[in-house]
Amino acid sequence: MRHTSNMTLATIVAALAIVFVAGSVLPGVQAQEPHDDPTASGTVGLFMVPRASTMQPDTFSVALWFSAIARQEAIASVETWALSGAYGINERLEIFGSFEAARTGVWRDYLEDDSPLINEHPFATERLQTGMGDLRVGVKYRATGDPMSYDGISLLGAIKIPTSGDYIGTHGLDAIGRVIGSYEANEMFGINGYIGGTWRGKPDVRDTVNPLPDDAIEDGKVQVTSSFDYGAGVEFPTRLWIKGIVELLGVKGAMVG
Repeated sequence: MRHTSNMTLATIVAALAIVFVAGSVLPGVQAQEPHDDPTASGTVGLFMVPRASTMQPDTFSVALWFSAIARQEAIASVETWALSGAYGINERLEIFGSFEAARTGVWRDYLEDDSPLINEHPFATERLQTGMGDLRVGVKYRATGDPMSYDGISLLGAIKIPTSGDYIGTHGLDAIGRVIGSYEANEMFGINGYIGGTWRGKPDVRDTVNPLPDDAIEDGKVQVTSSFDYGAGVEFPTRLWIKGIVELLGVKGAMVG
């Protein structure tokens, strides 16, 4: 039996972000320009969906956030506490990062010998397993659009450095690429989207609470797979410190085995 984890849609069942934005922004500019709010990955954007904008030069942002994502294919939920942030290098380039330092928890509501594995957490084979998560760092370059505007297209690249505990994460090095597009209507309504992929390194087999299925292992490696990623999000209003956000995230091709 194939142990698949083919997530066509990641459904966010609860998301709470406590955001503190700091930087040397000139007085009065914040009230007129879109806020450089950090996403979960650290780059400027909504909550999970990035925006084409980059941080203004010599400014930075910091966020503490929590997410709970339901994984229907494995009848599980993944909860994460993390820190993220970004720094503007120049008008078109920023560096960003996130660290799941507090806790990442995987809750399995249904667990039997043939239960699917979670592609991003293949070693979480028990009902409840928690631990420190991973470190992600990356850069985003604004390819088109005025540096001070909401609209434009950006290129994003990042790597995941495995720092997670025994049963959390894949324990492999990942590479992430995105093309991001943003459009603002009437300086009030923001539309954002991205397409890209995640290339996951296959980790070595390690001890787990329950043994991994044979068809998930080949040549001593756990057969986690890469994926095609996409997402879209809207925010309203775009230029106030409080706003409403709706996001839709998708992943195709992620499976184990």
